[in-house]
Amino acid sequence: MRVYFSKQILLAIVMAANLEGFAMESDDGLTDIEDLGDDFSLKLSPLINIDEDGLRYASLDGGGVLGIMQIEFLKKLEQETEKSISQMFHGIGGTSIGALIARALTQPLGQGNPKTSEARYSASMISDVMRSKAADIFETERFSCWGVLKPKYNPTNLETIVADFFGDTPFHRTTIDTLVTSYDLTRRAPHIFKSWDSRSAVLAYDAVLSATAAETYFPPRHFLPIRARSDSDFLTLADGGIFANNPTLIMSLDMHRRYPTVSLENYTVLSLGTGNTITPLYYDNMRNAGMLKWAPNLIETFMGGQSAITSYMADALFPNTKDGHQSYYRFDPALDQQHMFFDNASEHNITDLLEIEERLIESRDAEFKKLVSILKKPKADIVPKI
Repeated sequence: MRVYFSKQILLAIVMAANLEGFAMESDDGLTDIEDLGDDFSLKLSPLINIDEDGLRYASLDGGGVLGIMQIEFLKKLEQETEKSISQMFHGIGGTSIGALIARALTQPLGQGNPKTSEARYSASMISDVMRSKAADIFETERFSCWGVLKPKYNPTNLETIVADFFGDTPFHRTTIDTLVTSYDLTRRAPHIFKSWDSRSAVLAYDAVLSATAAETYFPPRHFLPIRARSDSDFLTLADGGIFANNPTLIMSLDMHRRYPTVSLENYTVLSLGTGNTITPLYYDNMRNAGMLKWAPNLIETFMGGQSAITSYMADALFPNTKDGHQSYYRFDPALDQQHMFFDNASEHNITDLLEIEERLIESRDAEFKKLVSILKKPKADIVPKI
């Protein structure tokens, strides 16, 4: 069986993930894309015949303190299903704050086989930490001039929080498949940590600090991997929001590579955003805009645009089936300008964000309940290819 996509759609998927060339690599034999003139064919055979309890994974956008909305959604999922995130999904991936949440949710409790371990942290526990420590994370660095002359925030408190979560646990020790995005400043290329990839031999601490090193907010992470042989192996990494603030397509590509026998119709993909702005940039205000005028809007515009086009492509990749099965669930609340700041950690703002997320879930109650009904079922036991 083959599922056909137009050339434009597959190219758009790769471009949206900003991985053109990288995503098409086939030296490891994991990608099989044939040129059929005007069409590409993505091979998905042999297929296993499983229904709605097929392959499940979650993807978490970046967005600083706005990530409190994601963890609130996941907390509600855990309450409704009476399961941990690891018991619901085969994999989870994230960018920036989404990376921290994803890796924390898959931290194993014991020292044995992590795949048979309970998760150390529930979504509720992570939510409590985020609410109590958010203001500490965004402690302004002296003489930064609001991020103009140097990174806006001192990373010390963030480093302490990440160390408390992970200690010296290697990144690959996870209860389920975990993917975290970052950007290599030396190679000027995406650097993606995958718990199943031996090339991701780093501490969870270093991977998460790399993923949360938001440009202009925190300094890049400079460290040696676990198996480094010399100083030339140092990595200098920053937030993956540069190329994939919404990592849904990257996660989808890697899940297909890892589980190639599962058809797209049998995927359940949860994608959680950190808010999309509904505040317009009017022509009269922007027609003569230069660097100073654009600067406050650039990060939000670039990341929001990438997240939106990724969601658009995911809609095309995972359409509803004829029997009504919904594969793709995207929850991303609309925010006005006063709530779009990544670093507004005031208690008032956090309370507002939690209320906005609650209203989003209530407004899509039927869809949320449908997702819950799927996640309540036992996970399919699917053997990965890699």
